[in-house]
Amino acid sequence: MTPGAFIAKWRASELKDRSASQEYFTDLCRLLGEPTRRAREVLVRARRTEDSGEDG
Repeated sequence: MTPGAFIAKWRASELKDRSASQEYFTDLCRLLGEPTRRAREVLVRARRTEDSGEDG
């Protein structure tokens, strides 16, 4: 996501803070090049599986 796209999306948003917070955080992570919460959960789960020697 580009800075311009982020600003345009959230400037035009009419969502309330509580309903928009997760989507806003996800977009902010993408803007900054950081993994989203969901991506981190998948990565942690995969590492735990590797560490335990399980197949999934």
